[in-house]
Amino acid sequence: MLKEFENYLLTEGKSKNTIQSYSRHIQLYFNWFNDSYGSQCNKLYRENILEYKAYLKNIKKDDAKTINAKLAAISKFNEFLINTNRQSDMVINKKDNIKIQQQYASPATVTKKDVEEFRQKELETLV
Repeated sequence: MLKEFENYLLTEGKSKNTIQSYSRHIQLYFNWFNDSYGSQCNKLYRENILEYKAYLKNIKKDDAKTINAKLAAISKFNEFLINTNRQSDMVINKKDNIKIQQQYASPATVTKKDVEEFRQKELETLV
């Protein structure tokens, strides 16, 4: 089924890197599913997706970007299953992604010496 998924992505015009990445993520999901339930994954269920997301977050300690990449691959796989009549419903959506807090770098670098000099000047102006 993984080979068929790769061909599906190819017909959609996905890049070689995207196909490899999605394939790897789906294989990891299959491995997790097999380890967890002792059977092969033939269809996606919402409960399993939420459990996998919790596993990635709490057990594997993956960061939000990594989890979102894996969920994107599963979402595309879900689309593939629907288009090949193996599944009728979408069990994963964009709302399942983890919100990523953007960190902005401060253009200024303040050293301990700078802080001490500032405090001293403030102290001297108060007198």
